[in-house]
Amino acid sequence: MNVRRVLLVDDDAAVREALGQTLELAEFDAITAGSFVEAKDRIAAQFEGVIVSDIRMPGRDGFHLLDYAHEQDAELPVILLTGEGDIPMAVRAMSAGAFDFLEKPCAPQDLISVIERALRTRGLVLENRRLKAQLETGDPAARMIFGISPQSETLRAQARAAARAGTDVLIRGARGSGISKVAEVVHLCSTRAKGPFEKRSAAGLGREGLEAVWQGCAGGTLFLDEIAQLPLDTQLALQDRLEAGGARLIAGSVEDLGQAADEGRFSAELYYRLEVMQLRIPALAERPEDIPVLFRHYVAQAAEQSGLTPPEIGEEVIAGLIARDWPGNARALMSAAMRFVLGLGDEDAAGEGLGLTERLAQVERSLLADALKRTGGQASAAAEMLKLPRKTFYDKLAKYGLKPEESAEPLGRVELSLAITGDTAANRICADSAQAVSKTCGFRTCSARSRKVGYHRLSIRLNEKYRNRLAFEQSLMRLAHGCLVPSEGPAGERALAHHHLGRIPMKKFLMTAVAAAALTTGATGAMAACDDGEIVIKFSHVTNTDKHPKGIAASLLQERVNEEMNGKACMEVYPNSTLYNDDQVLEAMLNGDVQMAAPSLSKFEQFTKVFRIFDLPFMFLNMEAVDAFQNSETGQEMKESMVRRGLLGLGFWHNGMKQMSANKPLMMPEDAAGLKFRVQPSEVLKAQFEALDASPQPMAFSEVYGALQTGVVDGQENTWSNVYGQKFFEVQDGTTETNHGVLDYMVVTSADWWDSLDEDVRSQLETIVNEVTETRNAAIAEVDAENRQAVLDAGGEIRELTPEQREAWVNAMKPVWEQFTDDVGQENIDAAQAFNSEVQG
Repeated sequence: MNVRRVLLVDDDAAVREALGQTLELAEFDAITAGSFVEAKDRIAAQFEGVIVSDIRMPGRDGFHLLDYAHEQDAELPVILLTGEGDIPMAVRAMSAGAFDFLEKPCAPQDLISVIERALRTRGLVLENRRLKAQLETGDPAARMIFGISPQSETLRAQARAAARAGTDVLIRGARGSGISKVAEVVHLCSTRAKGPFEKRSAAGLGREGLEAVWQGCAGGTLFLDEIAQLPLDTQLALQDRLEAGGARLIAGSVEDLGQAADEGRFSAELYYRLEVMQLRIPALAERPEDIPVLFRHYVAQAAEQSGLTPPEIGEEVIAGLIARDWPGNARALMSAAMRFVLGLGDEDAAGEGLGLTERLAQVERSLLADALKRTGGQASAAAEMLKLPRKTFYDKLAKYGLKPEESAEPLGRVELSLAITGDTAANRICADSAQAVSKTCGFRTCSARSRKVGYHRLSIRLNEKYRNRLAFEQSLMRLAHGCLVPSEGPAGERALAHHHLGRIPMKKFLMTAVAAAALTTGATGAMAACDDGEIVIKFSHVTNTDKHPKGIAASLLQERVNEEMNGKACMEVYPNSTLYNDDQVLEAMLNGDVQMAAPSLSKFEQFTKVFRIFDLPFMFLNMEAVDAFQNSETGQEMKESMVRRGLLGLGFWHNGMKQMSANKPLMMPEDAAGLKFRVQPSEVLKAQFEALDASPQPMAFSEVYGALQTGVVDGQENTWSNVYGQKFFEVQDGTTETNHGVLDYMVVTSADWWDSLDEDVRSQLETIVNEVTETRNAAIAEVDAENRQAVLDAGGEIRELTPEQREAWVNAMKPVWEQFTDDVGQENIDAAQAFNSEVQG
């Protein structure tokens, strides 16, 4: 638990203000009080922070405050400030249970160091209480998935979501990471929890064995571990069983099933079915803050099993644990806990015989090396990740003999295969770009047919100076987003067939990637060449750059920022999910990895449920009514409703009204019964399709076309721009013009980042965002009509509803409103209907 709150108590206003500023500069959440009476009202049993108090105060002094704090919570750290040389007072403070004491005036770094230590202690206390409370509740995810890291919290949330979805699930993780336990959590959180839960190894499981175990877990869940080892004929039998139903499948794998499918070792159809709902268990190395929590749990468990008293776990033990890589993950940590309880030596432990100082140095060196590894040897990025001043970071590198250029993993060789079919203008540009990459970087290029169209292979080598896999993949996608990733034309017309990551002269490759991306997408899709001193604004979105309303608006925003704010700010736009998809981008924004995005409005219901009003079916008559509501006082308040969660809305961007399609005609509500519809992860959208007796399937936007094509889902809902831009009409029987909902976006940024901008920069950027928003929103009707016509011109079928048919859909779906009235507010529903009346009459 990341606890940063400090209650500062001092009767001297000048001292209080100075110390408060020191704490704020150190990024603490400082609360000040001038007396015991003022401070006590802020102290409670679960106070998420620590207390720093002067001892000598008029009336009730610091000792009274210490006693009162410990009456509320005996484990609440209180740091007392004493006069210079007042040793008896300091001794009394420690005897009374103070966490620590400092002499006034104290150096800022000394105060911050003690507070940091107290906050870590407080965080562990509160987290242990939370875990204990969870163990006493009926939430299997909280009870069985341990950890305090954001990754563990995400995994718990994903397990609950997978349980609710009811679909088949794929769980991936390294060996020893606890795949089977997470599978059991999904089962216990689901509606099948009272049914059987059968675990089987997939290796060697024959058709007859599968049939028997499937029958045995009817009404429950079958967990197949190491699903990649399932014999091919049994995979076919499993697909038949899944079609027939009767049980739910949860599959576990340490392998990449997509690669196994590409190599013919695993059924592609089964893979596409499983990839709809995937969970990934992060390795222990990715979440070191979980190691102490897990180790304490395993020690208590081992002590109970062996009938021994749990030994004390000192700081030096924890430091040694965190310093290790744990390739065996939770299973290895569990074994270490058992050896610790039994008093056996840990043959794998590093630093045998080292004291606390040496072990802490090991931990520090490990964290530095890991940061360099994660950032591909980029020292400035690693320093930022660790929140260290650059000079301090370089001093520590020198201390431990670490060199940035030697810190990332080598990759080997890259083979990039590009299949281009069809002699179109776009494909000729794409083929020329492949040749340009080859020529500029000295890559070896092979063409199976002509230079203009055909099959191109780029063999790339990586030198020793840039070897970060993630950065390479992202750079490759930036090159590819207009050429290799389909952004127009039928899916598969231009496709990245495969790439094996290896070694590449990255500096030269990055320069070529920018040039090639500019060739294929134009200036609006390319990365901007930012100058030193400019504020870099990364804008991530999931659509193409020239057909979709969001992509067009983002490109216009980039153009205006880079032209009008030249020298102050520079915007880079990353389309087509080349950086993050909409499910990832908000977390990335809060981490400072991206500055702007425009996710769909349903993504914000996790922060405030008022946003659910935009997902309610038939809530808005048309986009004119939507626009009026968003520009009302309520709409403007919604933009600022997430500031306490770190996000600030800058503007609503229109995409249009949603239409519905499936693999059969949809003319009446009953036509949707029994079908599987892709939805965004929204409780309202799930309820909307459940009202039609259909099965909602949450799924990322980038996966929809493939899921429709392979039959993983039967239908979807989207705007005309998405239907045409993603070519959904190609794999559907037709599109019904229902206009049943709205799919809009909110331009959002980090509230902290926004506040950090100089006033003139912030004001100019806000003006540009507002003007771009107004310009593009005014054009939505025209864009909608163009995309609708484009679907028809491309051979897609559009079905229009009669007034009677539309009324039937309204009557079937409108009852969903009642389920969410408390979330969105009846007054907001009334306001939306009033705007409908205004635009209608």
